[in-house]
Amino acid sequence: MSERETGIGQIPSYISAALHEIRALIHVEAQLAKAEISHNVSKMGSGIGFLVVAAILALVAFMTLAAAATIALYEAGVPLLWSVLVVGLVLLILAVIVGLVGKRRVDPGSIVPTRTLNNIRADLDAAGEFRNAPTD
Repeated sequence: MSERETGIGQIPSYISAALHEIRALIHVEAQLAKAEISHNVSKMGSGIGFLVVAAILALVAFMTLAAAATIALYEAGVPLLWSVLVVGLVLLILAVIVGLVGKRRVDPGSIVPTRTLNNIRADLDAAGEFRNAPTD
């Protein structure tokens, strides 16, 4: 039996090994994607926490400070209607600012596993280079 025939006979084992490596690579990439998504979701949780705190602060602020400021303005001689409007607008502006800070931290695009996608692209590029490599 010639050396050439022995090499040809090993092709199925090479294909099997390559498929095994591809499966292992896909498994590792899937695990990496899960870990990255989990990390990004937990990071996003802090932004949601800020939004909840902003909502609670806004509610407490509207109830407590609105009453106190309205009374103070009224006592200073400002008509009651204008006192209520001024206090309400100031508190609304503060609530919007805090809400926008929280919203900026909750970015749906941050969940995407970008590192994993970059690894998969690199793997596909490497596989394409291997496939297109000249054979001797």
